[in-house]
Amino acid sequence: MRRLRPLAALLVLTLAALLPSEAHLSKVYHEDGSLTDLVNQADWALLVRLDTPPTRVVTVPYSLITKDNTRHESTYALPVVRVIIEEVLRAEDEPPAVGAALELYAPETLTMFELTLRYEATGSTKSPIFQQFEGENLFAPQPANARFIVFVRPPNGNEPSPGAYESAWASMGRATQGMSAFMMGGAALPASRRDEVLAMLPPPRVRTGTVPPPPVPPSSPRQ
Repeated sequence: MRRLRPLAALLVLTLAALLPSEAHLSKVYHEDGSLTDLVNQADWALLVRLDTPPTRVVTVPYSLITKDNTRHESTYALPVVRVIIEEVLRAEDEPPAVGAALELYAPETLTMFELTLRYEATGSTKSPIFQQFEGENLFAPQPANARFIVFVRPPNGNEPSPGAYESAWASMGRATQGMSAFMMGGAALPASRRDEVLAMLPPPRVRTGTVPPPPVPPSSPRQ
């Protein structure tokens, strides 16, 4: 069983940037993740270099109705890392293009956004648990054009669910359009570990409902 412990100070600072100042949560915990977890779970493993500038903050405006039936207007700060894809080490489904730009956000973002909405609407709080790998923090300053291996999810539209927070989620969906999330916090390694990662990567997963091709019969010996 993996050990649960309070989130490292560096991740706490990153998450603090994601939250409006009025949001209050109980303790945030993380579950230690391994490199094996990363290579087995990752949809995309990419060799990338940092873009210029390497980070930016996206402002997400939103509104919701609180429990006393008043409208609450606020904004959510979404830090993103900007990279250029140099090599696709592994990709499920359609791979991204080499040379394409990609923006990445922390995997905790959507859960923390949901908790923020619930707190502002109802006052309820929760202590979330996130998986965390002790890798490189690309939200922190790095050398110009530094190269890394990142483990990420493909871009996926965040469709708003009907309900009290529908308009807020629609705003978040527009803000994250075309972006990818890291598989877990710290899901980045120095590019120097490329060969190590390649040796560990499993083959692409077989899609549900697909049938593998029949084996090729051995050729008959010539008479």
